[in-house]
Amino acid sequence: MRLRVTAALLSWLLPSALAKDEAAVRLYINYSPAPRAKDLLTHNLCILDPYAQVDLKPGLAKGHHYLAYLSAVEVATGSPFYETATARAIPLVGENATWNSRLMDLSSPIWPKLMLEDGAEAAAAAGYNGFFFDTVDAIERLPTEMMRTAARKALVTMLQQLRTRWPKHRIVINRGFPLLRELKGLIDGVLVESVYQTYDFATKRYAPVKPTDSEWLVHHIKTAQAMGFAVYGVDYVKPANRKLALTTAERLRTLGVTPLVTTPELRGATLAP
Repeated sequence: MRLRVTAALLSWLLPSALAKDEAAVRLYINYSPAPRAKDLLTHNLCILDPYAQVDLKPGLAKGHHYLAYLSAVEVATGSPFYETATARAIPLVGENATWNSRLMDLSSPIWPKLMLEDGAEAAAAAGYNGFFFDTVDAIERLPTEMMRTAARKALVTMLQQLRTRWPKHRIVINRGFPLLRELKGLIDGVLVESVYQTYDFATKRYAPVKPTDSEWLVHHIKTAQAMGFAVYGVDYVKPANRKLALTTAERLRTLGVTPLVTTPELRGATLAP
C-alpha cells in the first residue's frame, strides 16, 4: 500500500536532537484538494497534497510543520506530477497496476531536477516547511538490479542536496528500511503503514495484519528508533469500529511510534488517537 495522492514523522529537530515529548505530536494526513483550515490548526504535523488549496500561514505561526507529499519512484497516471515527468522525458520503466501508476528510472539525470525543482522548490515556495517522500520501497520493484542500485544512489544524493538546500525543513520517508544507514543525518523520520491493521485493496476489506508481517515491521521500527529516527505509524480501521481504532493507536504508541488510525482514502479522517 502507498501513502499517496495516491504515509516513517516528534517535533521537529534533526535526528540527533529529537523532541522530548513525542506525545505532543499530532499527525494528520489529507490528500484532498481543500483540507479544512481547522484541521490544519489542531494538528501540528500535516502531510498534504502540495497542490492543495490551503493557507499555511496561521499554522506556521504556531510552529506547525506541513510536509508536501512527493512520490519518489511512482507517479500516478494522469496526475500533475505524471504530466511533468512525461513532459521532461523521464523514462518510465514499470508499472503498479493496483495504483494505476508508473515507475520512474531514477538513474535519469532529469529525475533529481524533477524532485528538487518541480517538487521541493515549488512546495517550499508555497510555504511548506517539510517534505514527505512516498514510494521509496518501490525501488525494489524496478526491473533490473542495475536500475535498483542506481536508484538507491540517486535517492541518497538527491536527499543530500535537499538537506543542503533546506537544512531546517522536515524530511520524512515512507519505509525505505534498507537505506536508513545511508540516510542518517539527512532525514528526520520514517513512516510505516499497516503495522497491526490494514486495508486489502484486492478484497476491499479492512483486515488485521498477519502476525509475522507485524513482527517484521516492529523489528524495522525498533532498528530505525535505535538509529535516532522518529517513527510514525499509520494503520487503517473501519470507521464504525472506534474501539479497534483506539486499541490500535495505543499499541502503536506503546512501540514509541506516533500513531494515526485512519481510512485508506487518506482524506483527513482521524479515527484515533
